[in-house]
This record gives sequence, C-alpha cells and structure tokens, in this order.
Amino acid sequence: NGDWKMTQQVLRTLTVPSLDRRTAFAREILTYWMERSRTRRQLRMLEDHVLEDIGITRERAMAESAKYFWQQ
Repeated sequence: NGDWKMTQQVLRTLTVPSLDRRTAFAREILTYWMERSRTRRQLRMLEDHVLEDIGITRERAMAESAKYFWQQ
C-alpha cells in the first residue's frame, strides 16, 4: 500500500502540460500494469467462499495471481 501511494505521487509529478505522447503513453501503461499487479495480489488473498461467489476456483485465482504484471 505504501508503494502504491509513493507511485501515485511520482505519477502526479509527471502530469505537466509538456508531456509528449510517448511519455503519456508510457505513463498510462505503467499505471495499468500497477493496477493489474495490485488486483492480482488482492485476488490471491480472497477467501474461497468469495471466489465461489464470483465464479472463480482457487486454482484459477492462484494461476492468475502468479502471472507477471505484463502478462494478460
């Protein structure tokens, strides 16, 4: 959680009007990857009854959470 807050602070400093398209695109990708990583960590921590409620098996949740942040 602390890493996420620090990353958000860093990303806020990048929101200056002079950003070119490549930098803006890289920032979007970085933000997307961080969100993907965070949600995979959260998925790993869900209890079995919650996974069942959303229709995901423990095995599928663990397989998804084991992926690297850049993997779809």
